[in-house]
Amino acid sequence: MMEPVGRRRAGACDGPLLRELEGINLEVKNSMKSARTIKKAVEGEDFELHYQPIVDRRTGRAVAAEALLRWRKPGKHSGKAGEVAAAAEEGSAIFQLDDWSMSRACSDANSWSTSGVTDLRLNLNLSAKEFFESGIIKRLRASMDASGFDPSMLNLELTETSAIEDPETAMKLFKRLKKLGVQIWLDDFGTGHSSLAWLRHFPVDGLKIPGTFVENLATDHKDQTIVTAISTMARSLGLKVIAEGVENQDQLAFLDQLECDMIQGYLFYEALPIDTLCQQLSASGDVKKKRVRRSR
Repeated sequence: MMEPVGRRRAGACDGPLLRELEGINLEVKNSMKSARTIKKAVEGEDFELHYQPIVDRRTGRAVAAEALLRWRKPGKHSGKAGEVAAAAEEGSAIFQLDDWSMSRACSDANSWSTSGVTDLRLNLNLSAKEFFESGIIKRLRASMDASGFDPSMLNLELTETSAIEDPETAMKLFKRLKKLGVQIWLDDFGTGHSSLAWLRHFPVDGLKIPGTFVENLATDHKDQTIVTAISTMARSLGLKVIAEGVENQDQLAFLDQLECDMIQGYLFYEALPIDTLCQQLSASGDVKKKRVRRSR
């Protein structure tokens, strides 16, 4: 969904980590329907995870990092992540890929503290199919137990639309996740069909404002109104807010006025390989507000 990293488009396919794919060849989008194809790619280490830091707006420190899946097959040209995600979600392939993604993310997050990166939470995305159909609690616990990752350091992201597909089941799963110590965030808030009545009852910890509302935030009155409304509502409900796709100081200035809690986007960091993430965060301690060159 991030096109580029840090900017999300409404209506993009809602896969969990898969929706963040970059660098994938258009030729493989149809073959990704096959669970065997994904298994082969996982075993061949054709995938890797990058992490985009999320910073505290007030202090400039990195407080979390969102795991984003990358396809790193050499010599391939980039294609549309949404097409691949849609193909994978048609069958069981998405569960195979997500098992690997959750396991790798938990392992990476558990190990980055040994590199001097402490108190950094892990953000993981879930699709509706994965959340409702995959036995997510059991699979997630298996990944955390195998790596030794502390569940209280995990932020699970689920789109608001996905959450209200089956609100009663979602409520039960949310409560089980909260018992594990996991935080729950509603992603892409405001881009789909939402129910404020359910939002009042869901035990969620925060909302993520998508980059589609942030992109023209400095000049578009409608986007300013929407972002202000989301921020005000979240604060009144005791929820935290992350603004995605922040790429310039004008956007940040508006979010400063709203006292937005956290910022994610190129103004601070692009998505980084785990080694680079550890090097940059452990070396700097504080994350400084700066522009980051976009990867092409």
